[in-house]
Amino acid sequence: MTVYFIKPIGMDGPIKIGCSQYPGKRLSSLETWCPFPLEIVAQIEGDVYIERRFHRKFLDTHLRSEWFEATDDLLDTIRQINAGQFQVSSLPAYGGPINSMKATEADYSPIDLKFIGLHHTLLSMPYSVRWAVYRNHSIPMSISAFVKLRPETKRRHLSSLSTALESAAA
Repeated sequence: MTVYFIKPIGMDGPIKIGCSQYPGKRLSSLETWCPFPLEIVAQIEGDVYIERRFHRKFLDTHLRSEWFEATDDLLDTIRQINAGQFQVSSLPAYGGPINSMKATEADYSPIDLKFIGLHHTLLSMPYSVRWAVYRNHSIPMSISAFVKLRPETKRRHLSSLSTALESAAA
């Protein structure tokens, strides 16, 4: 897996920080909807957890989805990556998806927090396993979708997710 940094050609930003096994293919798919030609400006070996650690590092400049303002700090990080001088160990700890990083624990009910924990466990599993769990158990694929549900629906989904994770781990 590779963590990539993509931006519009000839512009400083915005910059997308993403993760893919095939960044070139990801670039092509992004260009399908983007009104500007795009380029990969940096790549570093890493998985979704490293990607999210980058997201956390630049959280204060987050624009939307995985897009960030092209600040001096972000541009300097890109220069360091390209020079082979960036140390992944300098990144902040993993903080979950961007939306959950912006919220605090006090923003969630106990059942929401339980779902978030199980959801993060599921994210560490191979994509095919995650997709099968979501599809076969009709479980919301995002924390933001889950927290909007009625309490009885949350309990049902939480039970399904717990059972599915136990089966997947076996």
